[in-house]
Amino acid sequence: EAPLLQAAYQARLTDDQAFHEQQQQQQAEAHKLAWEVDIQEKRRLERMTEDKSGFAALIISRRTEEFEGLRKQRERLLAERRAQRKNKREIDRRQEFVKRSRAQVEAKTAEIEEQGRVAEEERKKAEREEQRRKAEEAAAKQRARDEEIERKLREEKQAALAGRAGPAAPAASASAGGGGGGGNPYIPPALRKKMDAEAAAAGAAPAAATAAPAPA
Repeated sequence: EAPLLQAAYQARLTDDQAFHEQQQQQQAEAHKLAWEVDIQEKRRLERMTEDKSGFAALIISRRTEEFEGLRKQRERLLAERRAQRKNKREIDRRQEFVKRSRAQVEAKTAEIEEQGRVAEEERKKAEREEQRRKAEEAAAKQRARDEEIERKLREEKQAALAGRAGPAAPAASASAGGGGGGGNPYIPPALRKKMDAEAAAAGAAPAAATAAPAPA
């Protein structure tokens, strides 16, 4: 920033010097023109005898006032130009500060949004993992219950078949009936359908075996 300020200061000095030289040249030309006019006026006045000293003083006073007015005008113009350059530098500095601040805010906002997005994705991922774990646990428990029910049904079926095959059928049937009364109250539809089919097949086989000797 210091080199830029130094360059700006040098440029300002160069502009002021050029403006000063221009004003000096204009004033010199105006002064020369006035001097030539004064010389002509003096030569004309030299031919006059009345009130020469008073007229010369009037001319000098008038030229002095004009020169003083030009000097004040030049100083005013230089002061205005310096104030304008100063205001422009201040405006540029503030605009640059606002630009940097806006960029920092936007970068911070984008960072916060990205962190929020990543956190939300992690949260959703954790929720999905938890739901998947619970679903797997529930499925495993359901499979275990189904397998237990199926095992008990097989045991009951085997007990029932064994009861029909020997004299201990009433006891086995009573035992199976007692077990059924104290068994699981819920049987999945798929197992119930399978059980009904097996029971129907098992009931049809003994009936056929019993009816076969009747014609003999």
